[in-house]
Amino acid sequence: MTTIARGETSDCVTPLLEVFTHVLGIATDPFALEFQIWDTSGATLVQVFPSTPGARQAVNLADCPVGDRLGLGHFVARWTVGGAEPAGGHRIKWFVRMTSTDVERVHNEDFDVSLTPLMAGAKGYGLLSEMRAEGITPTLASDARLGVLNDLASRFIDRVTGQWFEPREASYTFDGSDSQELFFRVPIIAISSVQIEGIEVPSSDYVVYNRHLSQGLTQPDDRRNPKITRRHVFRYAFRSEPTRWPRGFQNLTVSGAFGFTDRGSPHCPNAHGIVPPGLRRLCMLLIKRDLAPLASEDHDATVSAGRILSESTRDQSVTFAALGSGSSGRGFAADITGDPEIDGLIALYRAPIALAATRSSAGGGRRRGGWWR
Repeated sequence: MTTIARGETSDCVTPLLEVFTHVLGIATDPFALEFQIWDTSGATLVQVFPSTPGARQAVNLADCPVGDRLGLGHFVARWTVGGAEPAGGHRIKWFVRMTSTDVERVHNEDFDVSLTPLMAGAKGYGLLSEMRAEGITPTLASDARLGVLNDLASRFIDRVTGQWFEPREASYTFDGSDSQELFFRVPIIAISSVQIEGIEVPSSDYVVYNRHLSQGLTQPDDRRNPKITRRHVFRYAFRSEPTRWPRGFQNLTVSGAFGFTDRGSPHCPNAHGIVPPGLRRLCMLLIKRDLAPLASEDHDATVSAGRILSESTRDQSVTFAALGSGSSGRGFAADITGDPEIDGLIALYRAPIALAATRSSAGGGRRRGGWWR
């Protein structure tokens, strides 16, 4: 999640505040896009940009650097943090209207303002303001140290879960398998381009499975089985035939925004979603483990706490569970960190195991392949 320091600017060069817009998983430029920025650090919400209460800042839909368009369905909010801006929690409200007749949708996303810039290139799923609210005071860890720990914890989460939890642009190449489905290893937010041998495929020729965002559907959850499927084409009267992704070696190229996100608001199916709340808690738990310096006894005690089976203060004896088992009573197998709560959340957000397989019909017929989950 984003942290912006006083004096820093979100713009085309450094798009710290950005949004991805789509219609049913197809990256689409909106008809109108506006935003407001609010200070949420106090007891009441205060609009800080534009400074006039109720006013909105229109996003220039032209391409950067003249406008605010970073790509198809991808825009940045231009804002410079003032030198007197209160540090702590903030929120950007995006007002999205995809067509002239469409209803306006509102997408909220939280971020932080810090007094000084954090580590260059750092990322993080946790919010400094949430950590402070949970009792991690500046005495325990400065903003700079929390920024470093947030970055380390977030990279660890990406590694052990096999996916990421924010929108990231990417392009992938695939081997065509002569099947209708094209499976992905990471959830789809919005597809901006599909090419076969360098030739663009019209978006009307395929269906994107990201219904957790576009429809709010989580049963089934397309994040667990992300794919795009070719549509049926009517070749004869009253008869349709499925089109397929042609067989080849790295002949398919797909570009877009990807990531495991929750639908932030049931009223805004056209935005990229938010970092899942459970994932944010996981990040904070990992940060809490590393607050104490590595060489201190407090750090060893914190790391080993999840393995305690029994302890006696009078005789100062502690019984630990075997590595990988954790303590009983939480219902999770502690197979990574030794902390049942942390490892349970890791298991919850771990990417499904994907198996590559091929199959052929009897008699040397058409052969198909792809990712099976």
